[in-house]
Amino acid sequence: MGKKKKKILIVEKEEHFIKYYQRSLKDHEVKIIKSNKNINPDIQDLSYDIFVLKFTAKDAIRGFPYRELVNKIRKKYPKAKIIIASSNEDQGGELVKDGYCDRTCSKTNLPQIIKGLP
Repeated sequence: MGKKKKKILIVEKEEHFIKYYQRSLKDHEVKIIKSNKNINPDIQDLSYDIFVLKFTAKDAIRGFPYRELVNKIRKKYPKAKIIIASSNEDQGGELVKDGYCDRTCSKTNLPQIIKGLP
């Protein structure tokens, strides 16, 4: 018996990564959106197993409410995993420690990380 098909929401705008994720995760139900701003747990049904958010310095500087978004996702979908796929893995430990996500990874390692989750 194979692994359970996962429902995954990925925030990504770079076309080459979108194609890479679609190919690499073809055995799962994947929805890709372009921005964290398009996620609203208050009014959307977002019953995903995994949320892959973007964390960019530009959004942080502009004051994007990451903590609020993560808290809403965790409250409504407590079993969901939150991953931040980033080009800058150096900040990964801090993001996990600060509660922004369950784990971080590089964009190229994302499919392997997802496949390894229960």
